[in-house]
Amino acid sequence: GVLAPSTGRSLRRLERTAHRMAKASPEPSYGLHEDRAPTARWPALLAAVGTVAIVGWLSTGLDIEPSGALRDTHSGMDCGGAAVCGVLALETGFGPSYYHHDDVSVHGLWPQVPPYGNSQCLRPKSMAPPKPGLPSCYSAPSINPDHQQWFVEHEWSKHGTCAGSASEDDFFAQVCQLAQGPLKVMSQVRKNAGSLGDMATAVTKEGYSVHTVDLADSQLLLSACGSRNAHGTITWKLAPVTSFAEVCGGGGPAPALAPEPQPSVTCEPNRHGPACARDADCSSMGGCVRCARSGFCTSVRL
Repeated sequence: GVLAPSTGRSLRRLERTAHRMAKASPEPSYGLHEDRAPTARWPALLAAVGTVAIVGWLSTGLDIEPSGALRDTHSGMDCGGAAVCGVLALETGFGPSYYHHDDVSVHGLWPQVPPYGNSQCLRPKSMAPPKPGLPSCYSAPSINPDHQQWFVEHEWSKHGTCAGSASEDDFFAQVCQLAQGPLKVMSQVRKNAGSLGDMATAVTKEGYSVHTVDLADSQLLLSACGSRNAHGTITWKLAPVTSFAEVCGGGGPAPALAPEPQPSVTCEPNRHGPACARDADCSSMGGCVRCARSGFCTSVRL
């Protein structure tokens, strides 16, 4: 949906308040993009903002989370017929600690599995090791590459393994592709000295759906869904939650299931024959001469 002008102004006021409080009471240093518990400063931040701004946000279909984030008022993301759904998290660079850096960047793609939504957790088709090096959108010269390598592995193990991709390489290729457009918009806003609220407005105007505005770490979380492609794996797309069924409800065919192995009805050397309880059970089976102690017919005579 489109953010109303009053919502944008309220968002900027809350953002400025959050920044002042962050400077006055800095949080402990966390690893880059590391998930963490909601900030303990929220009660004071809520008191500082007051109820007028809250009413404005609620009227737009957004709510306020204890972490200081705005999000849809639904209790969790509803995939609406899509195989999977989730959010693409993008950092403005205005956040605290490791969330504070010189340019916008991608955080990750997070399937909203329970309790965050009703997305399925679809495992990758292959668990083969990725190609050497960092994914293109995670390579930042100003950040320690060893730390980034740890972070990429963290994102894969915590989120990517539920995204239904063909492999780890496929997952991060999709993340980078999805992030390219909105990051370009956000980067331009930042170059023009814009704020988090300005980025949310600009990204929305370009047709991307902002599901959550994370004020605690200054991030935009865009809604996304996935559908099966011709290979039976998941292709992710950015889309409003209300359009998940239309955008991702169809998809290609599900992967073909391997045929169930049929029980043997004959006895062959070095292989179990049909199951049996007595020798008489094997008398009509081709090549079988008796019921072995293993409980299967055999061609080996005593």
